[in-house]
Amino acid sequence: MNAGDILTETLVRRALLRDRAALSTLVAELTPIVQSRVGRALLRRAKSANRDAARSRVQDLMQDVFLELFRDEGKLLRMWDPARGSSLRSFVGLVAEQRVLAVLRSRKRSPWTEAPSEDEVLEGPADDAGPEVRLLSREALTIVLDVVRTELSPLGVSMFEQLIVDQDDVAEVCRRTGMTPASVHAWHSRIRKMLRRISREIDVVERAATVGAPTP
Repeated sequence: MNAGDILTETLVRRALLRDRAALSTLVAELTPIVQSRVGRALLRRAKSANRDAARSRVQDLMQDVFLELFRDEGKLLRMWDPARGSSLRSFVGLVAEQRVLAVLRSRKRSPWTEAPSEDEVLEGPADDAGPEVRLLSREALTIVLDVVRTELSPLGVSMFEQLIVDQDDVAEVCRRTGMTPASVHAWHSRIRKMLRRISREIDVVERAATVGAPTP
């Protein structure tokens, strides 16, 4: 987090204590990133003939993201810890992406009810979706950020945020950092391997918890 960043733990804490000025500032600062990530996630999965319809759903899902952030007295917002190396904008960007994926996976909570149908407008996540999709669940966010902070160098954390969180293309990352395409591709490969490993570890833990759970 940049030293001059207005999005601080103090601001979040004040907003969750219902300080009107802090809440207004927090929402105003987060709205652009939520709008960008929701819109990009929808358009990336929209069928080419229905991109206009997908765009019309952005506001609905933006509201859903903010409801999720402030649900249960801001439980999800309280999960953000700048000491783990991720800015609040990046954290909220991950949450926004997760909400879009959740809507696509679950028809029960989908706001896409009027014609054209959701299936006509959007494609669900592909069967071969990468580990990023698996790890964008609410429960996995903290685990991922902890591992990123622990295992990657500051450059690696920056690559994670640019390539995975912000999903910038390689050319843009090269332009911004001065790195060669080969170097950026190498970082992307290393990070994806790390995410696949985390995904496998989470699966093992979840299976163990299921086996050990008492039968109702």
